[in-house]
Amino acid sequence: MTSRNVLAGLGLAAMIAATVVGVLVATRSSSDSARRPVRIGTALSPRTPLFGDTVTARLEFAGDTRRVVPGSVRVDARFGSYRTVAKPLLVRKIAGDAEYVVWTASLRCLARSCLAGRAEKRLTFPPARVTYAVRGSGTAPQVARSLSVAWPALLVYSRIDPIEIKASDPRDEPPWRADLASLLNVSYRTPPSPTAAVAYGLGGMLILGAFVLAAPLRRRDEDAPVLTVELEPSPVPQTPFQRALALLERSSAGADEVGARRRALELVAVELLRRNESTLRRSAQRLAWSQQAPSEADARALARSARDATRDGSDDAAH
Repeated sequence: MTSRNVLAGLGLAAMIAATVVGVLVATRSSSDSARRPVRIGTALSPRTPLFGDTVTARLEFAGDTRRVVPGSVRVDARFGSYRTVAKPLLVRKIAGDAEYVVWTASLRCLARSCLAGRAEKRLTFPPARVTYAVRGSGTAPQVARSLSVAWPALLVYSRIDPIEIKASDPRDEPPWRADLASLLNVSYRTPPSPTAAVAYGLGGMLILGAFVLAAPLRRRDEDAPVLTVELEPSPVPQTPFQRALALLERSSAGADEVGARRRALELVAVELLRRNESTLRRSAQRLAWSQQAPSEADARALARSARDATRDGSDDAAH
């Protein structure tokens, strides 16, 4: 009997202790919820982008609907040199006594201020401001609240490898590193098809109005004498490739002409590359990038060779 009484006393004491602990935990959790009715987090992806990459900014808001008015959450964020490439997306969801809000924005910077240089560049965005409404006690009106939330820092890296650039030949193609898959699809402020239909309709109305206004003038001028003018045939327009060859074949001097001659040689080299004339293309690039000014004799000789090499294919593709 004595041992049973002892065990019963210990069990009763354990039950009382568990009840007290549960009351304390419930009181503490309710007080914490009353003090902090919202939770906010921010994230950037990727944290280490290359120059020109698209960065996704994400802000998550969780609020207690017993304190926070549902649908009252607003996000105001600025990202310095980075610009939003699409309208930010705001998604709301309510589950029980909690409202979850997720705000996302796609960012990109192509400005000089975002260049990393020789080492990585650390960028910090201004804090985002989140506003929401809190229920008043009893018949009291709602109260607007706002919080400033910091963003993580970005480490931007360059797309150019200095070691690879130093070891490369300047006459070869530059070793740029690009990721075209990260570019977003083309978007329009207004749908193209309805906009085109409206533009065509307005254009037709303007043409019809012009005919209506010109009809009286046409009847008035029916008896006027007809003046015949013979126009000289207009010259056939030259392509950029033909103009570049003509510039290389003419006599010229001066610093401005030397610069124009170098640009003409570079254009001729591009056209020769397109026509698979590798030997002439290298000669044109060597003249264009030579330390000394390209001489008139060398320029004329290369122009004659280029004309002979491209005569059978004509100059129809250099635009």
